[in-house]
Amino acid sequence: MEENTQKVATEEKKVDEKNEKNVVITSESVELNEMQQTSLMESLEKLQKKQLMYTRVSAILILILVVAIISVLPSVFRTLSIAQEAMNNANTALVNANDMILQGEQTLDEVSELVGTTQTNLVEATNKLNSIDFEGLNGAIKDLGDVVEPMANFFNSFNRTRLF
Repeated sequence: MEENTQKVATEEKKVDEKNEKNVVITSESVELNEMQQTSLMESLEKLQKKQLMYTRVSAILILILVVAIISVLPSVFRTLSIAQEAMNNANTALVNANDMILQGEQTLDEVSELVGTTQTNLVEATNKLNSIDFEGLNGAIKDLGDVVEPMANFFNSFNRTRLF
């Protein structure tokens, strides 16, 4: 190895002399370079091992997440189905309530019309009752009673004779 290092050093000296540079490469600098490269490679290997470990941990966590999501999906779909059914029932109830409100409004309109008509008829009936001459009617009833009383007595006398 030293021979190679010396040859490299000799050749580099020749190249450097041509470029007019005075760079001297010794076996110590080559060994130092090799040590630095070895150290760098070891650091890279440690980093790759750490990266591999983190990648595996990430893969396991992602796998756990996927399994959790897959196990939850059926219940989510059932819940969504139930929610959709509940929304449909609520919508039907709202439509029915709206129909009932419209029918209630119609009924109230009819009742209002009936009250108006009844009020008019009641006013007319009150006016007719007020126009009746109750004093004259009472007098006529008294006169009728005076006329009917003797006839009743006459007919009652026949009924008494039959009973006995």
